[in-house]
Amino acid sequence: AEATFETNSWLAFVLMSAAIYEGLLASKLGVTDGKLANLIDSALGQKLIGMSEAKILHKAREHRNLVHAARHATPYVQRAEAMDMRTILDGLIRRLSTASTLP
Repeated sequence: AEATFETNSWLAFVLMSAAIYEGLLASKLGVTDGKLANLIDSALGQKLIGMSEAKILHKAREHRNLVHAARHATPYVQRAEAMDMRTILDGLIRRLSTASTLP
């Protein structure tokens, strides 16, 4: 994900970031099969993430669908959005990798 960010490949960065978000949250929540939207909402409910982080994670989830041909009219990923997602990604990796796993 870092390499795609450095080369301004915003969509590729968002796709990879969303996969990382999903993996991090699933691991911390102890879920093996869950949709990203549900993982985000559960993490918010359990205070693993804040409301502003949840909004950005949901935005990443929505942007994942830009790869589908039928979504060609959807607005593209903007640099500012990618920067927000990068900040959240770095913070979540730091925070969740040191936090204990939930029961």
